[in-house]
Amino acid sequence: MTEVLTREKKAAWTAWRSAYKSGTGRKILRQTGRILLGAAPGFALAFSDICGVSAGAWAAYGMAAASCGLVTYPVSLGIAAAFLMRMLWGLTTRWELLIGAVLVLLSPHVLRQRKGAFPLIATGLALLPGAIIGVWQGSAATLLFGIGTILLGTLSAPVMRRAIESIRGGRSFETLESRLSVGYLLLMLLCGGARMMLPYVNLGVTAAGLMTMAAAVYLGVCPGCVMGLMAGVTLALQGLPLSVTVALSLGGFLAGMGQMTGRRMVPCVLFALGTGGMLAYTGTIAWGALGAAAAAPLIMGVLPREADEFLRQQTRRFHPLPDAPGDAYAAYALRRWEKTVGDMARAVPSPVGLGEKRTPQWWEEHLCASCPERASCGCMNTELGQSRAEYIWKAHEASDEVWAQRLESLRGLGCARLYQLMDSMNLLRAENADEQRIIRRACQQRDMLVTHLTALSGSARHLAALSSGESWWDEQYARKLRRALAEEEAMARLSFVRQVDGHLQVAYELHGAGSADEQAAQLCGITSRCLGKPMTIAERERAHVRLTEMPLMMVEAGAASRCIAGADICGDTFSLGQLQDGRFVAALSDGMGHGNQAALESRQAVELLRMCLDAGYDRAQTLTAVNGMMLLAGQGERFTTVDLFLLDLWTGKASLDKLGAAGSYLMQAEGLSLLGGDALPLGILENVESGEKLMQLHQGDTLILLSDGVEDAYENRQSMEETIRDALTLETAQDAANAILTGAQSGDSAPADDQTVLVLRLIRARADAKIEEMYQ
Repeated sequence: MTEVLTREKKAAWTAWRSAYKSGTGRKILRQTGRILLGAAPGFALAFSDICGVSAGAWAAYGMAAASCGLVTYPVSLGIAAAFLMRMLWGLTTRWELLIGAVLVLLSPHVLRQRKGAFPLIATGLALLPGAIIGVWQGSAATLLFGIGTILLGTLSAPVMRRAIESIRGGRSFETLESRLSVGYLLLMLLCGGARMMLPYVNLGVTAAGLMTMAAAVYLGVCPGCVMGLMAGVTLALQGLPLSVTVALSLGGFLAGMGQMTGRRMVPCVLFALGTGGMLAYTGTIAWGALGAAAAAPLIMGVLPREADEFLRQQTRRFHPLPDAPGDAYAAYALRRWEKTVGDMARAVPSPVGLGEKRTPQWWEEHLCASCPERASCGCMNTELGQSRAEYIWKAHEASDEVWAQRLESLRGLGCARLYQLMDSMNLLRAENADEQRIIRRACQQRDMLVTHLTALSGSARHLAALSSGESWWDEQYARKLRRALAEEEAMARLSFVRQVDGHLQVAYELHGAGSADEQAAQLCGITSRCLGKPMTIAERERAHVRLTEMPLMMVEAGAASRCIAGADICGDTFSLGQLQDGRFVAALSDGMGHGNQAALESRQAVELLRMCLDAGYDRAQTLTAVNGMMLLAGQGERFTTVDLFLLDLWTGKASLDKLGAAGSYLMQAEGLSLLGGDALPLGILENVESGEKLMQLHQGDTLILLSDGVEDAYENRQSMEETIRDALTLETAQDAANAILTGAQSGDSAPADDQTVLVLRLIRARADAKIEEMYQ
C-alpha cells in the first residue's frame, strides 16, 4: 500500500476553501473573461486599415470563426463595441459595422463546419452594405473604398480560417501556410491596435513591443529582429513613422542578446534602452510610441510564471528550437530502428482468415460425412438444403433456445437420418465456438504484440530526438552552471543540462563526503539562482541527483483506507507520483474479492500501469497492455477495477479513465460534478473501452476518487455529496479524505467492503517543494 506524506506546514483554511463557497462569483468572472477575450479580436479588427482602406478583417474573422464551429456572439459584441467607440471618438461612422455584427451573429446557423467558398461569400455579403452606402451617398470615393474593403475581406476569410484552425490545433506551426496565416492574423490585430491610445501609451506599439520581445527572448536574436521589422512595417501602414520600425528592430536585437545572460530583467532593460533611445534620437515622441517602449518591457518583466509559461509555449509554436549536431549516427540508428519496429507492428499477421466458402458440397462434407444413407439421401446436396443450413447457421452465436428453434427447420428436407443431421449441426457449432475462442485469444495476443511494438517505436523516436545533441541554449546553461559550481566550490560534477518539452532538467554527480541530502539541496539552490528558474529535486539515487524546473502547479494529496471486517489487509491499492515526463499520475484499483489475493491483483495492476507509463506508453497503449497481461494471467476469471488520472502540471490539462470503478467527484468553481463510467474492469474482455474523460483544471480544483466500498456505505448519493462538500471545507486534503471515509462508517460496525478515498487538490507549486517527497 502506498502512503502519502502531506505537508507539515499547513496553510490557513481559506487557502483550501472549496470553490463552491464562492463558486458563483468565480464562475461569473471566468465567463466574463471568456466573453471579453472572444470580443477582443472583433473589436481590434474593426479598426484595422491598410493604407486608409478598411481591411474588412472583422467580417473575415467572424465568418471564419463561424465556419470553424465557434460561438460568434462575442465577436459580434466586439464589432458592435467598436461601432460605438468610433462614434464616441468622433471617427467616421461606419454603419456597415452594425449590420455586419448582426450577420456575424447569425452566421453559425449557415456556416457551421462549412469550408470552400461559403466563408468568402458570407464575408462579401457582410461587407456589401459599405459599398451600397457609398452608392446611396453618391460618393465615388466611398464606393471605391467599399469595393476595396470587400476584396480585402473576402481574400482574408480563408487565411483567417486557416489561422483559427492552426491556433486551435495546439501543435507547432510546422507548415509555412500555418505560420503565415497566424502571422497575418496577429499583424491585422496590430493594425487595429495602432489606433488605440491610453494616456501617453499607444496600445498597438505596446503589443508590437511585446511580440518582438517574446520572439527575441524565447526564439533568439534573429526572430526578434524579424518580428520587430514586420510589426514596425505593419504600424507604418497605419500612419506611424518608420522610425518606430527601426526602433522595434533594434530593441528585438538587443533583447535577444540580453537573453544570452539568462537573467530575466536584462532583455527587458536592453529593449527599453534600445527602443526608447532610437525613438528619442529620431524625435518620435508623439503617437504614444515612447510610452509604449517603456510599457512593453515593464509588462514583460512583471509577468507571473503562469503567463510567462503560456507566452513561451505559444511563441515556440512558430519555431521549435532545433537540436545542435550531436551523435548523428546514434540518432540515425534509432530512427532506422523506429521505422523497422513500426513496420513490424504493421506487418504482424492477423489470425482471422478469409473463411471457407460454404457450398452444398461443403455442407454435405461436414454434416453427412458419417451418414450411411449419404449416397441415397442427398438432403444437403440441394439448394433447399443449403438455404436451410445457412438459415440455421446465422443463429450459431445466438442463445440455445433460438438455435433449437432453427434446428427444427431441418425436418422439411426429407432426411433419412434427421437426428444424426441435428447432432452434426450441433457438433459443427461447438467446433466453431472453440475455434472462435482460439481466434479471439490469438487476436488479443496479436494486439498485445502490436501495442508493445508501437510503444517501442514511439520510445525510439523520442530517444532519437534526444540523442541528436544539446541545443545552443543547453550549452549556454551548462557553461553558466559550471562557472557557478566553481565559484561556490561545490563538490559535484555537472552531468547534463537539457530542455525537455521546453523545461529544464539538470543532473549532477556528487563527489563530496557530506550528507547527500544537504548536497542536493545546495545544488538545487545554486541552479535556481544561476539560471533564474525555480528548480526542485526530482530524484536522487546514491551519488546522482536530477533536478527539474518547478511546474506551475502541484497536487496536494490525501488518502484514507479501511479494510473489510475480519481482514488484516485492504484489497484496494493506490499510487500517487510524478512520471519521468513530469505529469502527475494517480491510480486507484480495487481487486476482485477481499484479502491477500485482492490486494495482490490490485497492486500488480497499479504497478504495471505506472511502469508502462514511465516506459513511454501512451494512455491507450498502457490500458491495452495491462489488460492483456491480466487476461493472460487470470484467463478472464480475475479482474480489477481501475481509476487512472493523468495531469499536466504546466497546463492543467487532465484525463480520467474509469474501468468498472465507482463514480468520482470533481469540485470546481461551477460546483460539484459526478464523473461516472460504464466500462468493464481490466482483465475481462480482450478489448478495452474506457471512455476517457478530458478536463481542464485550475488551481483550487479538487478531484475525489472512491472505491465502491465507500459508495455503497452511504445511504444515498445526496448524503454522500453533502459529506464531500463539508469535507472539502477542511484545512488539508488529508483531513478531507479522513472525513469522507468517516462519513461512510455506520456506527461501530466494520465495513462490508474495502474502502479507499483519494482527495487530490490542485494548488500553486511551492518553492520549497520536493517532488521526490511529495508522493511517497
